[in-house]
Amino acid sequence: MQKANIRCCWGPEQLVPSQLKALYETAGFGFVEPFGDADVTRMFAPGAFGLFAFSDSELVGAARLFGDDFNTSWLAEICVAPTWRRKDVGRLLVDQINQRFCKTALYCDALLENVEFFKATGIKPKIKLNACRRYPGNKGLDASEPTQAAFHDDPMRCKAADFVEVSNSVGFSISVRGVRHADVFQKFFCEGVYGSFAEDMNGRLVGFVRAFCDGLTKCYLAEVCVHPDWQRKGIGRSLVARMIRRFPTATVYTEAFPDAIRMMESCGVVLDPGLVGCSRAPIEDRVS
Repeated sequence: MQKANIRCCWGPEQLVPSQLKALYETAGFGFVEPFGDADVTRMFAPGAFGLFAFSDSELVGAARLFGDDFNTSWLAEICVAPTWRRKDVGRLLVDQINQRFCKTALYCDALLENVEFFKATGIKPKIKLNACRRYPGNKGLDASEPTQAAFHDDPMRCKAADFVEVSNSVGFSISVRGVRHADVFQKFFCEGVYGSFAEDMNGRLVGFVRAFCDGLTKCYLAEVCVHPDWQRKGIGRSLVARMIRRFPTATVYTEAFPDAIRMMESCGVVLDPGLVGCSRAPIEDRVS
C-alpha cells in the first residue's frame, strides 16, 4: 500500500519552507499566501512543534502543535496533500502525536467535517468546550484595565505558591505527583509559553492567563484563571485583552467553558459555529 512508504519526522530541521508552503496552500490554509521562507520558519518558534510526513522526498502531510510539552498541547493544524487523502496519512500523523504527547492533555478545534476523524483517534467533542475564535487586529479592543489591580507579563515576578493558590481556587489543580510546585510553575511557563498576570496592591497574584503562540499566525488561550474573590471585576477580560494585544497578527483560539463565553465575547473572541471543541485526557500519567 502507498501509506507503507510514509516516514514521519519531528522538528523544524526537517522543514523545507517552500514544500510546507505549497502543502498548506493546496490544503486551503490561506494564511501562508503572503509568507516568505523566513516567515514559514518562524511558525516553528519555541513552543510550536512540527511533524512532517514524507513519501521519499515529497512532503505529503504535516501537523503543528503548540504546548508546554508537560501539561497541555493544542493541535493548531493538520493537513494532508489532496492526492494523499484517504490513505491513512492523517491517522498516521495523529498516532505519532499521541505517542509524542502521551503525557499531556490534547485539545483541538475541529472543523465540522473532521469531527468523526478525530473521534476515531480518541480526540472527542466535549459539550462544555465551546470553540471560539478572534481574527487578527486590535480594532475595537478596550485597552483599559481595572485600577484595583496591577497587570504585567513577566512570570519571573510571580511566586509559584500564589500561582498554585489561584489555580486551585477555581478547580484547576496543577499538583503533579513527585514534582515540586516551583518546578511545575517553571514548566507551565517554559520558553514559548506566554502569560499575563494580575496582582493586588500587595503584589499577590489574583489572576492569570496562559497562552501558546508562534508570534505570527495563531495564538491559543490555554487557561484564564481569576481567584473567586476577584471575579466580576473585569480582571479576566483585561488579562485576555492584554494577551490579544500582545500578538496583533495572530488569530486567537480558545475552548471556553459556558460561564466564560460572555467574557470572551467582550474581547471579540466569539463562538465559531464551524468549529467543534475537542480534547483527550493524557494517555499516560506524568511522573517525576
